[in-house]
Amino acid sequence: MCVEPAGIYIIFLVVLFILAISDLIVGVSNDAVNFLNSAIGAKVASRRTILIVAGLGIALGATFSSGMMEVARKGIFNPQMFMFDEIMVIFVAVMLTDILLLDFFNTFGLPTSTTVSIVFELLGSATAIAAYKIVTENGSWSSLGDYINQEQAIFIISGIFISVLVAFAVGLVVQYLTRLIFTFDYEKQMRKFGGIFGGIAITVIVDFILLKGAKGTSFMPASAVTWIEQNTMLINGVGFIVWTIVCQIAIVVFRMNILRFIVLLGTFALAMAFAGNDLVNFIGVPIAGLISYQHWAGSGVAPDALGMDFLATSVRTDTYLLVLAGTIMTLTLIFSRKARSVTATSVDLGRQGLGTERFRPNWLSRMIVGGSISLGNAGRSIMPGSVNKGIEKRFSNSDGLSGGEKDKPAFDLVRASVNLMVAAVLIAFATSLKLPLSTTYVSFMVAMGASLSDRAWNRDSAVYRVAGVVNVIGGWFLTAIVAFSCSALVALFIINTGVIGLLLVGALVLFFVIRSSRIHKKMEAEKDESWAGIIDGNQIELDVLKTETAGYIRSTFKLIYDLYEDLIQTLEAEKSGHIDRYRKELKKLRKQVRDVQTSMYVRLQKLNTGGDAGLRYVELMHELQNVQQPIQLIATMTIDHLRNFHHPVAESQLEELDKVRIAMLEHARLWQHALDESDPDIQWSTDSTLERIIDDCLSRQIDAVRTGESGYRNSLLVNSLLLESKNLRLHAERLLAAYRKMK
Repeated sequence: MCVEPAGIYIIFLVVLFILAISDLIVGVSNDAVNFLNSAIGAKVASRRTILIVAGLGIALGATFSSGMMEVARKGIFNPQMFMFDEIMVIFVAVMLTDILLLDFFNTFGLPTSTTVSIVFELLGSATAIAAYKIVTENGSWSSLGDYINQEQAIFIISGIFISVLVAFAVGLVVQYLTRLIFTFDYEKQMRKFGGIFGGIAITVIVDFILLKGAKGTSFMPASAVTWIEQNTMLINGVGFIVWTIVCQIAIVVFRMNILRFIVLLGTFALAMAFAGNDLVNFIGVPIAGLISYQHWAGSGVAPDALGMDFLATSVRTDTYLLVLAGTIMTLTLIFSRKARSVTATSVDLGRQGLGTERFRPNWLSRMIVGGSISLGNAGRSIMPGSVNKGIEKRFSNSDGLSGGEKDKPAFDLVRASVNLMVAAVLIAFATSLKLPLSTTYVSFMVAMGASLSDRAWNRDSAVYRVAGVVNVIGGWFLTAIVAFSCSALVALFIINTGVIGLLLVGALVLFFVIRSSRIHKKMEAEKDESWAGIIDGNQIELDVLKTETAGYIRSTFKLIYDLYEDLIQTLEAEKSGHIDRYRKELKKLRKQVRDVQTSMYVRLQKLNTGGDAGLRYVELMHELQNVQQPIQLIATMTIDHLRNFHHPVAESQLEELDKVRIAMLEHARLWQHALDESDPDIQWSTDSTLERIIDDCLSRQIDAVRTGESGYRNSLLVNSLLLESKNLRLHAERLLAAYRKMK
């Protein structure tokens, strides 16, 4: 890269810090799941209280990140092998890629690792620039390994992925033992063992806050840190005794639920761990860029002649930068809707009991579940029957939690406490070693291991939950591959195009971020309109259920008949470009019907009347399923006809289809009107006019086939469309009749 004016690198620096702010926002949106899922899943307090506690943890943890900044400068590559102009390209390529990648995962509510993304982005961009240097300077490819800190990079990467197995196993074992002790009726056992459990939990959490976090703080004197390190065992021992006594008194004398305090304290600690461990992922690279620029600006050396050896030395990060970063992260946590989406994914996968499943089963999830069942059966056959019965008794009532559906937690406070305690210990340990462990991987896998041992994944839900976990883990590997490849390509593009290329890539990233924000808003709107919405209260009145059901039918009719009209008109105009839109509409229709059928079980449980009301409701849901089938076939046949470029439908046939379309839409209008509660006595339209119109059209089409006036493909299509239109009319009337029977 040629020597360029100083102003060019000021632009690079400004872009780096703009990207740092953006990366803080998208990073927190992704990593909020790490410390919010347990508190929110257990509904330990109001969302506002939880966010305040987490925000305080982030603000404090941000000041503990100074020591971790070394990873961004020398943890992955050897800075002495690069010049200043090359280092700036590496850093800006990393930040551009990171924002794009994390925002993509946030949009679809999938938790990924900011640590893995930053590590592989640094690795990818550094490798690309090293290869560029070798090619342009006619160097030897054998020297490529000299540019990368191979030993440290392998250590970091292997540590990250090993942590997945360790976190899952530890979460599974600890939760299993804890549940054996406390059972799901933990209030009774808490009086016996609650003090000890609270003493252990609070001691290990405080151990992180005071002992592990102190090592990285930017303001605590070195003498204080040394004293804490030398007296760790004493502090922990005294702390355990004191906290055990305090917790036992709080339980027995004041009848307090100490688990709520543990979960809130754990949320604080894990938020602090997140900021202390992961802040380097967001601002470590820009700060390294700032230090590099300051060194170059005072050197008087050309940017392509100044080596970056000094980056290998330790440099403390100014506290004000850490505080500013912590403030941005806290505000993002409060206002980001994408953070809620990512958190919801983890909470849903660990939910106790049944509900709407977000992920669909796949061959791998079926194989894992099948193998686990066989392994479990084999294990139970070895153990004595009395032991099996004793274990089953301790895990009774594991199918769900009490409470109204709206206020019902996804899991109880015992599991929430274990999630936070285990994750905090593992992350704190890694932070103390200055190992950039993935807090997302650890938190997620601890929660999944605890869910498995807690029997949240039963025979009715396991295949869906495992599919979700497989998808998330698959996304983690995708993160590594995309981060490496994309950052390498961006680095090569910028080093060949300079500031123009930087601005072009920046504009492209901005475009995708804005577009993803619109996609996320659309997805949230669809989620808000979902038929599987939460029912407020413990019971539902029949009149309320009937009104709600009328809304289902209206929504279904609108989707079906809007799609019906569009399909016929598209067939007339031969607009094959609309095929993708129709597929999306069909998918939306299937999802709506699937949602309401999924929620049928909950609604039947809450229906406060006996008699035939439940039976009528089940029949109505069955007809709701049936009414979508004709439009599915109509859409499939129309799409296939257009996609395969068959001959246009004859004018006479289009006229027949148009007659049916007009008659169908008129009946749809009458049916919609019949659902209007303001006119409950209206007669349901069941006359044979529409059927007669369809039959007349069919007769004329049959005559056209006999006389050879219409071709094979067109006749097959039109006759099938008319027959399915007849079926649509029949199922629509059956659906309305089933609705009318509800009393």
